[in-house]
Amino acid sequence: DERSLGAFVEAEWALTEQLRAALGIRADYYDWDVDARRADNGGSGDDQLLSPKFRLAYRVTDGLETYLNYGRGMHSNDVRGTTIRSDPMTGDPVDPVEALVASEGAEVGVRFESAQRFNATLVAFWLTLDSELVFVGDAGGTEANDGSQRRGIEATAFWQANDWLAVNATYTHTDAEFRNAPASANHIPGAIESNFTVGLNAAWRNGLSASVRLRHLGEAPLTEDNSVRAETSTSLNLGAAYRRGRTERRLDVFNALDSDDNDISYYYASRLSGEAGAGVEDIHFHPLEPRSVRATVTWLW
Repeated sequence: DERSLGAFVEAEWALTEQLRAALGIRADYYDWDVDARRADNGGSGDDQLLSPKFRLAYRVTDGLETYLNYGRGMHSNDVRGTTIRSDPMTGDPVDPVEALVASEGAEVGVRFESAQRFNATLVAFWLTLDSELVFVGDAGGTEANDGSQRRGIEATAFWQANDWLAVNATYTHTDAEFRNAPASANHIPGAIESNFTVGLNAAWRNGLSASVRLRHLGEAPLTEDNSVRAETSTSLNLGAAYRRGRTERRLDVFNALDSDDNDISYYYASRLSGEAGAGVEDIHFHPLEPRSVRATVTWLW
């Protein structure tokens, strides 16, 4: 059984005609009661966390603004992990985890908007987590690791080219690492270093619409020492629709280039028949779905 309660309050001020600021704080409270088959893995507890927020924005011109945001937050772990003391399968001792894990982040950026037809942002960000959740492919779940830190940049743009065509794009580059590990073993498995998306959306007054979206994921470390890495992945999706009255007919093409890139990859030991009992460490991957087509008819009322 788990219960949670949260409350948030914020105040905003216009300090001058061009400068505005805001302060906020969020309070979270959790309590839980775990009934486990092994008595030593059960128990109850509670935790609470205060998360302050702050933002500052300065309007340089009518279409240009700079801003600074800072805030603390949190993620919650499975409360069974807070009461566990021994592995249910082996009986070996297990270290419990915190129920609420604090995070802290800040960003400084600039945004530009022109006549509601074009807008763009460029931001540098920083984020720390007291504990990083990492997916474990072999077990099919996540485990809490040491604290982490991320630094990066993100650029976004939107352009309404004309009455029927809109273009949007996003690029992000992130340097992610464990905070309490040596430089030779501080990479976060699965943390993608860069990604890029671009989309085109067209809509005509006769009810016809179409879309194109390209997604590119950069390389990522698969081991803490960065000796094994995931390759890049690129996919292209297409769509077209026609709406008349209450009926819409749509045709989508997924992975239009029929790319055989991997959608996601992990590195761990597995064993096939005839292999050593300890298994063989290798990359395990889920490839992109092959090119596929989906037709949809929707009736609206």
